[in-house]
Amino acid sequence: MILIGVSIGSAGGAADICVVRKRFKHLKHYYQVLDLIHCPREKTPDQIPKLLRNPSLPKLKRIYSQLRRPQKVVRERPWILFQSPFSDQNIISGLKHPDQTFKRIRITTGVNAGDPWKGDSPDYTVEMTELIKRLRTVIEEVRLDIVDDNSETEMFRREINSWSGTAAEAFDGRLISLALPVWFRETIPYRRTYRSV
Repeated sequence: MILIGVSIGSAGGAADICVVRKRFKHLKHYYQVLDLIHCPREKTPDQIPKLLRNPSLPKLKRIYSQLRRPQKVVRERPWILFQSPFSDQNIISGLKHPDQTFKRIRITTGVNAGDPWKGDSPDYTVEMTELIKRLRTVIEEVRLDIVDDNSETEMFRREINSWSGTAAEAFDGRLISLALPVWFRETIPYRRTYRSV
């Protein structure tokens, strides 16, 4: 399963995108960071099609029925998990596509917990402390791996290793774009209906 975390920074000028592959083994979810992108906020919708053209991303997957039907091969639909402290309707409409599953997530802190977006209804709402807790657990259990080897990912590795003492207020940018897929997969149950064609 491919999950793409998209986080618009609190300053509003830039976006961070984290592409994560989730695998299931030993009854736990394991995560591989495949790509990290930092781009201007308005360029966010243009980045996703480029990411999905990456030949290393799985295009098909097998699903199994609990009713003893034969296995099926279906298209892998990436999940886009988007968070922004702003309304960003233009970016949201650019990210929605029939071949992708789009979910908007609202992150709350003690200050803005009672201040919903006007005219906006997120698919999920999560406390910042919950995001931090889920990501910290996955890191401590060594279930997170960064695949790419370049200077950017090396900096990100150091950021994650030194992150355990980071306050919630400083939790922004790349860490949020990674925490979104981790929190989503660790807490939201995934159900896929087996349909015969």
